Parts: sequence; structure tokens; C-alpha cells
Amino acid sequence: MQNKRILILGDNTTVLWHPLGPAEPHLRDTLGTGFDLTFSEAYPDLSSATLASYDLVINYIDNWRNRGTTAAAVALQTWVAQGGALLTLHSGIITSDPFFLLPMQGGAFTKHEAYTTLHIHAVGDPHPVTTGVEPFDMDDEPYEFELDPFTPREHILAFDLDGRTYPAGWVIRYGFGRIVYLAPGHDGRSFAVPGFQQLIRNSAAWLTAAE
Repeated sequence: MQNKRILILGDNTTVLWHPLGPAEPHLRDTLGTGFDLTFSEAYPDLSSATLASYDLVINYIDNWRNRGTTAAAVALQTWVAQGGALLTLHSGIITSDPFFLLPMQGGAFTKHEAYTTLHIHAVGDPHPVTTGVEPFDMDDEPYEFELDPFTPREHILAFDLDGRTYPAGWVIRYGFGRIVYLAPGHDGRSFAVPGFQQLIRNSAAWLTAAE
């Protein structure tokens, strides 16, 4: 069986907070079987022709605010709507383009408290992304969001902090495509956590599986 092709987008040259480099070896280990991985900073030049050759895009973009383009946002939105698969991790939800990527991804990052230990666990009905993932603790940034009221989401993951529970992951059906968002992923340490690795593997498997 031919391996599925994954395009992993991020920043190393002009980085604000979350370079792709420290995550790369962990992603190679996590997705090393059944997938061919391409790591790229060239997201400003995304086009329908580029995306057509991939089965999944992983969005770990850190600097969309300064490097993103409307043409790239339209290309990604159109590709997903036509049946593409998108896994957005952590900072990939931070964007200045409110017309395309924010509604598609279901919400916008608003703030986070200090880096700390989070208790991560599944919520809602059983889902393939969380299958086999037991509750686990990991150190990360506790992201908070303004959720788009017009985008139907299925919440599948949460974290507990200071007696409160916050959304940490959801899935979206967008047109003919599918999206998974996972909130952890601040740095290389996050990608070394077995529970988070399992969530990434499950997400990639579900997003690239035939329905």
C-alpha cells in the first residue's frame, strides 16, 4: 500500500514563538510508519496545485500574521472544502485572516496563562482521534479561544487547570473535508509526550482514512 503524503507547515527562519525545527524529529518518529513527510516554510506560496499532491496538511504555522497571504488562505480553505484533510496544532490557529482560516478552524486563540502542567483528557462521545488515549499530564501553554458560533464543532479533548475545564481539541466537517485541532504543542518537549504523540497518530490516521 502506498504511503500517505503529509505536508507539514511551520516556521524556522522567521519565528515568533514556536519554531518547527524542535518538533520535526518527534513528528518523524510519531508518523514514521505509513506516511511520507514533507516539512516546509513555504506556506505563503500555497496553491491548489501544491496541495493537490498531499493527503494531509499539518498546520504548525507560527508567523502567519507577518508571512501569510490571502491567496494562501483561499487555497487552503478551498482545498479542505473540496475534500482535503487538515490537522492544526497549537499556534496554527493564530492568524490575522478572519475571513477564511478562522471560521474554517472553528475559533481564534485569545490568550494563555503561564506555561504549566495540564491534565489532558477526552470529552464527549468516543472518537477515533481519542481512541486508546488515556488521560495524561503534560507541560504546555494553556491556550484559550474565542469559538466561532457559526462553525459546528465536535469537542473531543479538554484540559483541566485550577479547577476549570477548557477546550483542547475538536473536529470539524468543512464542506467535503475534515479538520482536527489540537491545542498542545508549544515546543519540542510537547511533541515528546506519548499521549500527545498518540493523539497526532490517531488524527493523521482518521484524517487520511477513506470514509
